Amino acid sequence: MKAAYITGNYPSTSERFISREIAALTRRGFQITVFALNRPTGAAPQIGDGVSVVYRPSIFCPCTLFIPLLAIIRHPSRCARAWRHIRRNTPEDMPLLKAFRHFLTALSFARTAEQTGIQHIHAHFAYVTADIGSTMGEMLGVRYTLSVHAWDLYVQRDDAIAARLRSADKVFACTEHGRDRAIAAAKLPDDRVVVVRHGLEPSKWSAGSGESGNVILSVGRLVAKKGFGTLIEACSMLKESGIDFSCVIVGEGPERATLERAIEKSDLSGRVMLRGELAGSAMNAEFASAAVFALPSVVASDGDRDGLPNAVLEAMASKLPVLVTTASAAKEVVHNGEQGFVVEPGDAVALSERISALLKSVELRQSMGAFGRSLIEKDFDIDKNIETMIDVFKAFASKGSISSGE
Repeated sequence: MKAAYITGNYPSTSERFISREIAALTRRGFQITVFALNRPTGAAPQIGDGVSVVYRPSIFCPCTLFIPLLAIIRHPSRCARAWRHIRRNTPEDMPLLKAFRHFLTALSFARTAEQTGIQHIHAHFAYVTADIGSTMGEMLGVRYTLSVHAWDLYVQRDDAIAARLRSADKVFACTEHGRDRAIAAAKLPDDRVVVVRHGLEPSKWSAGSGESGNVILSVGRLVAKKGFGTLIEACSMLKESGIDFSCVIVGEGPERATLERAIEKSDLSGRVMLRGELAGSAMNAEFASAAVFALPSVVASDGDRDGLPNAVLEAMASKLPVLVTTASAAKEVVHNGEQGFVVEPGDAVALSERISALLKSVELRQSMGAFGRSLIEKDFDIDKNIETMIDVFKAFASKGSISSGE
């Protein structure tokens, strides 16, 4: 079966779950063409075997206008229908020129999809990618599905995401909380939104012995919602308590300068390190050498918050005890005192106390790590979780195909 994936950046370190999802589909015989709006920046994962990637052409490229113009000449009624669709299913305050840019992108991608024989279209995030994916589906007469996550669900207004959610034949949410939010925002019937947990290949994640070590690891984009400021504050308390530790924060983002100042102000230089973006074996090595994983998420001032961060799943797969907060959906899978600890967002005192307890007890780290690993193997194996999506994709492909007429 041939399917199209519409994404923002591809491949992306901060969206490794998309690459894993695509890899799982290719292992099941799917031929995936990724239509990406932007090329990767920084340390990006490798594009998997058997995956084709088509990038949106530059606005200055002649093909940006030529290909859509050719489509309009060949299929005027289909293009008119696609234009009405994109205006009906995007926020009312979206500037006309921006909508037209998305329309041109959809027509350009649709031409390649038609030539490739795409049977199903899937987009990630209820944002621009949804606009383009659903318009491609309207243009080509192909069924379309959408995966929603955290940023798109919690930052945007209900009216901005409602039409985008309704335009999908099926919506996949990665958490129960996300599913509830999608249903409420778009007033969708319960069976329209399905929970499909992110997953990984457990066999690819190795673990250290857990017998020694004092490294606190955290992974994520350097943005407010990750709560790295709270982690630095907790590290300052650990230092004052005489705890021997080092802390590694892997990731890049706009908060780097702010975090660097906080590290310097707390006299933690050399003990708290901002490692930048890592991918592949380098990332796996960080998990394998750590003793504890902490991601003290908070709700940002604009409402943005974490869903279920993939780094939490990767840490659990690596048999690390994890520390998370009630601000994210990680509490759906991390039960306080079992796979790790759950604290309140912004509570540096509680965070430092829990980290201290873990660093002092090899037995506690090992038992929590083993519990977390077993949960990953049971509920977050990507090859098991992908089955729901495969069933939907195949069912929709049998009901709708690319239209060759007007």
